[in-house]
Amino acid sequence: MTWEEFQQVAQGISEQTGFPLSVLLGQAALETGRGTSYNAKKKNNWFGTGAFDSNPSNAYTFKNPEQSIMYYLQNVGKLVPNWKQYVDDPVKLVQMIKNAGYATDPYYVQKVTSLPEFKRFLSPTSQQGQSPLQNVLKSIITPVNAATQPVSYPSSSASGARSYPSSSASSTNSYIVKAGDTLSGIAKQYLGNANSYNQLSGYRSGNPNLIYPGEKITW
Repeated sequence: MTWEEFQQVAQGISEQTGFPLSVLLGQAALETGRGTSYNAKKKNNWFGTGAFDSNPSNAYTFKNPEQSIMYYLQNVGKLVPNWKQYVDDPVKLVQMIKNAGYATDPYYVQKVTSLPEFKRFLSPTSQQGQSPLQNVLKSIITPVNAATQPVSYPSSSASGARSYPSSSASSTNSYIVKAGDTLSGIAKQYLGNANSYNQLSGYRSGNPNLIYPGEKITW
């Protein structure tokens, strides 16, 4: 299933359950690199369910994405029984889910809420009158560009999902920094030489020894 198809499935379940579509898609995009992860492709697991930092290969296998979403919602219902109180405050809901033990990454809430999917698919009241369906349709008809390509949004959450480099029509390559990364490590992985870190750019501090999760490194 493609990421676009998954969004439509998630939109239908969101309308049936009242669960914020922005949270569903924000977490799924982060956990699977927008459907490019092994768990999404081979296990229909779109939320890292059953996987942990210590054992990421223990992710559950589901028959289809719908089953994965419903299991995720059951899990959230156990972690945050009063989640319906936060449907109009998706950022708060993500924070509550994280605090309840869903993820250990201290930057998890920032990562989820900074994604285009989270910002685009807001709950009805927070989108000032636009329904989730209107937002889905607007997203689907938006021309594909570098911002909507299946990039790897880093996850050091409960799923332990790996990052996947972004793909773009331009000749510029990019990588989203995750917790624990170093410039030399990125240079070694993508340029073949740790000493080539000076070819990387995009970190806001200007100090190669100081990079932050969520930054976009280019070369």
